[in-house]
Amino acid sequence: MASIGKLYGTPGASKVMRVMAAAKINGLELELVTTKPVEDSHKPEFLAKFPQGKVPAFEGSDGFLLTESRSILRYSTY
Repeated sequence: MASIGKLYGTPGASKVMRVMAAAKINGLELELVTTKPVEDSHKPEFLAKFPQGKVPAFEGSDGFLLTESRSILRYSTY
């Protein structure tokens, strides 16, 4: 199965686990990119995609960008 996109966040964080669990339940594959909230989310390459510097953040395989775990959940499960 092809990945629907990348999820940027910290493994084990409740918001990341929530999104990953929902994806698995719905038979979707997400690539988890380990991103530390304080260190990595303020790097220029991350901020170029996600100006708010928030994690978790989602980058769809089609280039669609989204932050906020509940928004990512809704987008990835519909």
